[in-house]
Amino acid sequence: MSSRQSTIIPDYRAVKYGRSDSLAAGDVGFEAFYQSYQDELNTIGKRPDLLIFNRRDVGDVELNLADAQTISRAIAAIEVRSSSF
Repeated sequence: MSSRQSTIIPDYRAVKYGRSDSLAAGDVGFEAFYQSYQDELNTIGKRPDLLIFNRRDVGDVELNLADAQTISRAIAAIEVRSSSF
Protein backbone atom coordinates (compact mmCIF):
# COMPACT_ATOMS: atom_id res chain seq x y z
CA MET A 1 0.00 0.00 0.00
CA SER A 2 1.46 3.35 -1.06
CA SER A 3 1.90 6.03 1.61
CA ARG A 4 -0.11 8.30 -0.69
CA GLN A 5 -3.09 5.98 -1.10
CA SER A 6 -6.38 7.31 0.09
CA THR A 7 -8.92 6.04 2.54
CA ILE A 8 -12.15 4.88 0.87
CA ILE A 9 -15.08 7.18 1.61
CA PRO A 10 -17.99 6.98 -0.86
CA ASP A 11 -18.18 10.62 -2.07
CA TYR A 12 -14.87 11.94 -0.78
CA ARG A 13 -11.23 11.01 -0.90
CA ALA A 14 -8.86 11.63 2.03
CA VAL A 15 -5.21 11.71 0.97
CA LYS A 16 -2.18 11.80 3.27
CA TYR A 17 -0.27 15.03 2.58
CA GLY A 18 1.79 16.07 5.62
CA ARG A 19 5.23 14.88 6.60
CA SER A 20 5.63 11.63 8.49
CA ASP A 21 9.31 11.66 9.43
CA SER A 22 10.26 9.76 12.55
CA LEU A 23 13.66 11.17 13.52
CA ALA A 24 14.02 12.33 17.11
CA ALA A 25 16.50 14.72 18.66
CA GLY A 26 19.76 12.86 19.13
CA ASP A 27 19.19 10.51 16.17
CA VAL A 28 21.83 10.41 13.45
CA GLY A 29 20.90 12.97 10.80
CA PHE A 30 18.47 14.86 13.04
CA GLU A 31 20.28 18.19 12.79
CA ALA A 32 20.15 18.19 8.96
CA PHE A 33 16.54 16.98 9.01
CA TYR A 34 15.53 19.71 11.46
CA GLN A 35 17.20 22.46 9.44
CA SER A 36 15.59 21.20 6.23
CA TYR A 37 12.18 21.12 7.92
CA GLN A 38 12.63 24.67 9.28
CA ASP A 39 13.56 25.87 5.79
CA GLU A 40 10.39 24.25 4.43
CA LEU A 41 8.26 25.86 7.15
CA ASN A 42 9.73 29.27 6.37
CA THR A 43 9.11 28.80 2.65
CA ILE A 44 5.68 27.15 2.40
CA GLY A 45 4.41 26.79 5.96
CA LYS A 46 3.04 23.69 7.68
CA ARG A 47 1.49 21.13 5.38
CA PRO A 48 -1.80 19.71 6.71
CA ASP A 49 -1.82 15.99 7.45
CA LEU A 50 -4.76 15.18 5.17
CA LEU A 51 -6.34 16.73 2.10
CA ILE A 52 -9.97 15.98 1.29
CA PHE A 53 -11.13 15.89 -2.33
CA ASN A 54 -14.50 15.29 -3.97
CA ARG A 55 -14.07 11.86 -5.50
CA ARG A 56 -15.98 12.97 -8.62
CA ASP A 57 -13.29 15.65 -9.19
CA VAL A 58 -10.19 13.46 -8.81
CA GLY A 59 -11.31 9.85 -9.15
CA ASP A 60 -9.11 7.11 -7.71
CA VAL A 61 -5.92 7.67 -9.69
CA GLU A 62 -2.66 8.58 -7.95
CA LEU A 63 -2.53 12.34 -7.41
CA ASN A 64 0.51 14.51 -8.03
CA LEU A 65 0.75 16.20 -4.63
CA ALA A 66 3.72 18.28 -5.77
CA ASP A 67 1.42 20.09 -8.21
CA ALA A 68 -0.20 23.29 -6.88
CA GLN A 69 -3.18 22.89 -9.22
CA THR A 70 -3.91 19.44 -7.76
CA ILE A 71 -3.63 20.76 -4.20
CA SER A 72 -5.98 23.64 -4.98
CA ARG A 73 -8.71 21.12 -5.86
CA ALA A 74 -8.90 19.98 -2.22
CA ILE A 75 -12.14 20.97 -0.53
CA ALA A 76 -10.68 20.71 2.98
CA ALA A 77 -7.41 20.20 4.82
CA ILE A 78 -7.16 18.47 8.18
CA GLU A 79 -4.44 18.72 10.78
CA VAL A 80 -4.38 15.74 13.15
CA ARG A 81 -2.95 16.44 16.58
CA SER A 82 -1.22 13.08 16.89
CA SER A 83 -0.50 12.16 13.30
CA SER A 84 1.90 9.27 13.64
CA PHE A 85 1.41 7.30 10.42
